[in-house]
Amino acid sequence: MKKLIALMAVGLISASAYAADFKITGDAFVRGSTVANAGNAGTTQTQVAKSWYDMEFHIFPVIQVDKSTKVVMKMTADFDTVPNKTSKTTFAKEYNTDTNSPSLTIENLYLSHMFESTGTELLAGLFTGGLWGTSFNDTEYNAFRVRVNQKIPYGTLVLYTQKNTEAGSDADIDNDKDKEKNDSDTYVIGANLKFGNISVKPNFSYTTKGNNKEYKSTKAEYTSKTYDYKLAVDGKFGMIGFEAEGVYTSNKNAKQDDGELADYNIYGLYGNVYANISNITAGVKYVYSSVTKEKGETYAFEYGDNFDSTLVIDDYLFEKGIKGMSMYQIYGDMKVMDPLTVGLSATLYTSNFGKGESVHDTVKGSGFLVRNWGEDTKAWEIDASASYAITKNLTYSIGAGYAKISDLYNNDGSKFDADGAYRLYHKLAVKF
Repeated sequence: MKKLIALMAVGLISASAYAADFKITGDAFVRGSTVANAGNAGTTQTQVAKSWYDMEFHIFPVIQVDKSTKVVMKMTADFDTVPNKTSKTTFAKEYNTDTNSPSLTIENLYLSHMFESTGTELLAGLFTGGLWGTSFNDTEYNAFRVRVNQKIPYGTLVLYTQKNTEAGSDADIDNDKDKEKNDSDTYVIGANLKFGNISVKPNFSYTTKGNNKEYKSTKAEYTSKTYDYKLAVDGKFGMIGFEAEGVYTSNKNAKQDDGELADYNIYGLYGNVYANISNITAGVKYVYSSVTKEKGETYAFEYGDNFDSTLVIDDYLFEKGIKGMSMYQIYGDMKVMDPLTVGLSATLYTSNFGKGESVHDTVKGSGFLVRNWGEDTKAWEIDASASYAITKNLTYSIGAGYAKISDLYNNDGSKFDADGAYRLYHKLAVKF
């Protein structure tokens, strides 16, 4: 590991000697956490509380080859000390790998060239995917893309093609010739537009995924297709600001758990309105997640892993992601003095599921009955936080959250109220 980092550092430094410019920025944090009852246990069941440390390190090197050409990178090292990974409750989907040998991973590595005469930027390589507009419905991943950013009146037009899965192989042409049909590709057109104080970001994507394996009914090949329509808007007028996003997803030939194929449409809405008054920021958030049922299977719109509005429920109590629920939140932050800021929020989740509709919330390895959230499920959470700027680039923060879910459904249809769950953490973070 040390040799790899040293070699990469030498390579970057050597490259910078021949480049017009070399710039590196980054951030890092170390955090201690305690979480209790992430398994949604009841009073008569085992309550689990665990504490651990984790840390992340990110660096963002940019090699400016000349005025118009650059190489952009993002490298990440994660280190998690989650105890006893195989115990009754699995915690934190983003921190549940018991990795005691952290590695430096390249998450972004792409080339960029700007054609000044036409205002066209050509980019190709490994990008961070799954992000658009606000954080609503975003789940970050790495993706290979060929992308064009074209300057247009009022903003930028964005076009790219993305390779999700490459199923073919050069190693065995005869046996793999049909696997090329199993490739998955995404084609996107979007825009970042600015009209005075308002930003508008429309986006349309088309994803195709082939499958030449049999499915239940016709024993024939099929291709799944997904159409995503997104529109994000944000702006500020004096002390009032807002952001909003709507997402509509249409799925064709989606493979169900029973092997059948189904077509279904789902959508989600998000809004956030806030006011800045002196040293106080206060606002309200709302989310709606639609639910539909096709051929006996329930589908619900998912908020996305990057959309974090609560400390406990987002990352712990709904292990498979929040879906099929509406969210109502009031929040506020106050700058007590120059280096100290405190925050408080109250959040309510209510169900959008109809009678007989539900989605599993399986707690892996828990030994408990499978939890289903359905038509009567409700959840609420209270969070508090504080951050202190030790220096311009170094911050210490603490946070606490308490949440409770009621009217979960057991597999036999009976209802179940989980006991409360809480999370505590403290974190030291730096930016450079």
